[in-house]
Amino acid sequence: MVCPKCSSENVIVQRENVGNVSTAKTKYYKKHHGLFYWLFIGWWIWMFKLLFIPFTILFGGKSKSKGYARTNSASKTINQTVAVCQECGNTWKIK
Repeated sequence: MVCPKCSSENVIVQRENVGNVSTAKTKYYKKHHGLFYWLFIGWWIWMFKLLFIPFTILFGGKSKSKGYARTNSASKTINQTVAVCQECGNTWKIK
């Protein structure tokens, strides 16, 4: 390869990082409880609500939260090929 500025053949070709593109997506998942939760913990929570806090069952028994968020973060690196002349320092893109 020949430098277009000084016509030297002392040229190095290298890859250069131009930037990153992030494609992050957030999904909300509702947390579900299993069988052991309801056998050992869940039933007495409902009994507590029925006995001591009747207004939570009557006026808003459902939670307004969306659950917990899980983010899928994927990034893409953008590179380009660049030639550098070792004699004059000229740089140019190679397609």
